[in-house]
Amino acid sequence: MVEKIGGIVAELRDYSTTSLQANVAFLQKLADVKGFDELTQIQTDHSKAFFEASLALSKKVGELVADLSVNAIKSVAVNSEDRSDSIKVPSVGMPQAAE
Repeated sequence: MVEKIGGIVAELRDYSTTSLQANVAFLQKLADVKGFDELTQIQTDHSKAFFEASLALSKKVGELVADLSVNAIKSVAVNSEDRSDSIKVPSVGMPQAAE
C-alpha cells in the first residue's frame, strides 16, 4: 500500500515540476509581448494547456486513489475474516416484559 501512496506523491511531484516550468515559460512570453492580440493568444494557450494538464492529473490521481481504496478495503476484509474465528459474540436475548 505504501508504494501506491508513493505513486500518488510521484504524480503530484511531477505535475508540480511541470506546472512550475510552464508558468515560468508563460511569464517569459508575457515579458516579450508586443501587442494585445499576442497577449490574448499567449494567455489563451496557457489557460488551455493548464486546464488539460489539470484534467489529466485529476484523472490519473483519481485512478490511483481508487486503486488504493480497493486494496485497502480488501486488506481490511482479509484481516477481519482472519480474526472472525477468534471473536465470540455472546447471544443476547430480548428482555422480558415485567408482568
